[in-house]
Amino acid sequence: MILRQFNTENRRLRIWKNRCVAAFVATSLLCINSGCKEEFESTSPSTLSQTEVFDATPLALQALNGVYVRLSSGNLYGKKLSYYLSLNSDTECISGDTDNGRRAIARYVATPYNTELKSVWESIYIAIREANNFIEGVNGSKLLTSANDDRATILGYKGEALTIRALLYYELVRSWGDVPFILDANSDYTSKTNRKEILDHILNDITEAIEWLPATSTTPSRISKDAARSLGARIALYRAGFHMTDDHKSAPSDRNDYIEKAKNWCKEVIDNGHYSLESDYEQIFRKIMSYQNSDEIIFEIAMSKGNSGELGYFVGKKHADGSPYGSSECGVLVPTSHYHKYNHFDVRRDVSLSVTQYDGSGKEKVVSPNNISIGKFRREWLNPVITGKQKYSGVDLPVIRYADVLLMYAESVTELEHTATSEAKEALKEVRKRAFVGAPDSVLTVALDKYIANIRSYEEMTNVIRDERAFEFTAEMIRKFDLKRWGVLQQTLDSCKSDLRKILVSEAPFNDIPDKLVWYVDDDNEHVKIATTDNYRFDPTFDFTRTVKTTKWKTAITEDFINRICEAIEETPYDLPVPEE
Repeated sequence: MILRQFNTENRRLRIWKNRCVAAFVATSLLCINSGCKEEFESTSPSTLSQTEVFDATPLALQALNGVYVRLSSGNLYGKKLSYYLSLNSDTECISGDTDNGRRAIARYVATPYNTELKSVWESIYIAIREANNFIEGVNGSKLLTSANDDRATILGYKGEALTIRALLYYELVRSWGDVPFILDANSDYTSKTNRKEILDHILNDITEAIEWLPATSTTPSRISKDAARSLGARIALYRAGFHMTDDHKSAPSDRNDYIEKAKNWCKEVIDNGHYSLESDYEQIFRKIMSYQNSDEIIFEIAMSKGNSGELGYFVGKKHADGSPYGSSECGVLVPTSHYHKYNHFDVRRDVSLSVTQYDGSGKEKVVSPNNISIGKFRREWLNPVITGKQKYSGVDLPVIRYADVLLMYAESVTELEHTATSEAKEALKEVRKRAFVGAPDSVLTVALDKYIANIRSYEEMTNVIRDERAFEFTAEMIRKFDLKRWGVLQQTLDSCKSDLRKILVSEAPFNDIPDKLVWYVDDDNEHVKIATTDNYRFDPTFDFTRTVKTTKWKTAITEDFINRICEAIEETPYDLPVPEE
């Protein structure tokens, strides 16, 4: 079993730790060898003891860079942890036929012998051990007694490592529940620790980290005070959720304590004013795909072009071989029902989702409803363009945005007050109004002003916030874990299947969906124009006199696609199985 391997791995790490250049230089060298981003580059002397590393801030920074670099691994945020374990939900699902790998994980039928699961599990614990080694190194540093800026600097580095370790344990808990909890490099823990105890500990770590972290960072791929607060708020809301109880149908008795913590952290981030919403929703993702920073991104995982990061390849629109933008796999799809739940004028739909793909000649074509893909991370937005079959775009993975802080704040206030408050409505409205930029005044009145004003009860506000999170964060791998903490994973997956079948028979609220999509390739000989996707809002520039193509739509949804949303025979398992050999 993998649990037995903890002892072997721990012994190996203790030997490693006590050798020259010990636990960190080896990982820091990854930066050099893999072309890591500039902020994580380092040079590593080969004859230093661990004590010497932590008695000099430049060397300690190199060691910290090694901890960060580990996160970009393909087994972690480079691909598997961020996507395989975050699917399926009612807003995203994995593509392809079920196997004993990533698709079994996403479709809730993974076994303990799933090799993809094993690689993620082991890589998380290796990264945790590196963070543990770093934290121990700082705790033994003579710089802690220094009277100059070195003390604040080394403690700031410790705050970053504490937050990274907290993030990794949060990932373990939200996927596996109770897991082994290892806090130092010399421990050989093989038994599981209760999930609430783990989250309580890492929330305390984040509280400590906030004390030492810098108020701001030069890049969103380094953790600042507000990044720790934002991640802490997300973890606190999970600690307050239904996944903390054995039946997943009731909330923990101390729920409000953690909601209060989340609310306060969100409020601090909002009041500090370091972040703001992009005025144009599309620009968030165009900037991400152009390797630019956005004022909305609070924390992201740094990737390395040519070595890590598959945004635009595994996640994004399909590009066939020969496309001038390079080819892509398109491993994540979107249930048709989610596409048709967006308001017709909500700009987030056509940014977040795509009903087209590129053929080998560089032209778009409309896909079937079983192949709606992720639009946020489309390969044609990469700037500069990466041609050929290179899958490692090096695009940084966004972990948390300011919009999430606003919606977590609205949710926390609503839960604590148990009613629809003006404070929560204002935070909700700030996010929602951007979705309707450019809409006619008559639409704004209904979709924004009246929509917000008509929220009167706790139940209505709760449902609206949950819907808004689905529309705002499609393909950002948040939804599945939102559903778990709300205790509605099973019923939401069941409802998704039911909605897809309603589309097939034109049952409300899906009775305005066309049988076919009518389209043509526009005059630029690349992009398509579609007459309508909903029989409600037609493209006023569509030229019906042109020769058109049609793609079967409503009735093309297949039972295979519906059933693959969740293949668990009985109740959907909340926790993944612990890997075994």
